[in-house]
Amino acid sequence: MSKLLPVVVGLVSLFLLAPFVGFVGGVIGAAVAALLVHAAIRDRRSAPHGVGARGTEPLTVTPAPDGWTVIDACPPPLPAMFSVIPGIVGAIAALAVANMGSWRSAVSLLVSALFAGVVTGGILAVWVHGVQNGRRRLVQGPFAVSESAVRLPSGAEVAAGRIYALTLRNGVDGHVSVMVTNSTIGMAGSLGAAHAAAKLARIAYRVDLDHDGRSSTLAGGLTEPQARAVAAEVLRHMPSLR
Repeated sequence: MSKLLPVVVGLVSLFLLAPFVGFVGGVIGAAVAALLVHAAIRDRRSAPHGVGARGTEPLTVTPAPDGWTVIDACPPPLPAMFSVIPGIVGAIAALAVANMGSWRSAVSLLVSALFAGVVTGGILAVWVHGVQNGRRRLVQGPFAVSESAVRLPSGAEVAAGRIYALTLRNGVDGHVSVMVTNSTIGMAGSLGAAHAAAKLARIAYRVDLDHDGRSSTLAGGLTEPQARAVAAEVLRHMPSLR
C-alpha cells in the first residue's frame, strides 16, 4: 500500500490542479507532491527492523529470551525553529504567487497560492530536517548487547574481542561560532546561526562503538543524559568493556 500512496497522491494532485494551472502545471505539481510523500515514507522506513520495536520513552531497555538486551534511545525532536522557518518561507511563496498578475477566479488564486506555499515549505522542511538530523548523527533504530557481542542498529554483530572503546561524542559541539563583521545583517545572521547550532548541540550527543579500526554509532541525536544512560547500560551488560 505504501508503494502506491505516492502514485495516488500524484493523481489526486493532478486532478485538483489541472483545472487551475493547466495540464503541464498540474503534472509538475503532482510530481512534486508524489516525491514529498515518497521521501516521507522512506524516512519512516529508515529505522532498521529485526532488532527491536521502536519506543517512545527517552530510554527503553528490554531483555530478550535469547540472551540479548535491546537498548532503544528515542531521539528528541528538532527544535521548533527548524519547522517554523520553512513555514514562514512557504507563506512568503504563497503570497508571492497570489500577487503574480491577474487570476481568472478567487478559487484558482487560493488553490495556486496554497499549493505553492505547501510545496515550497514542504520541500524546505524535508531538506532542513534531513541536514540537521544528519549533523547530529540521528540513528532511527535500537541496538542490542550481550555479554559477548554488540548488535549494531544495522543488524551487524561485533564480538567483544574486536571492540576497542565506547565513546561519547557530540557532532555539533565545538562548531558553534559567531562571525564578527561590520555588517548588521551579517552579524544578525551569524548570531542566529550560532543560536541554532547551540540548540542543536544539546540534542546531538551520540554513543560510538570503536572497533576494527572504525567507529559505528549505536545511538545518536540524543541529549547528554540519554547518551550517558546508553553507555552505562552497554557497560552493565558487557563486563569486558569496563
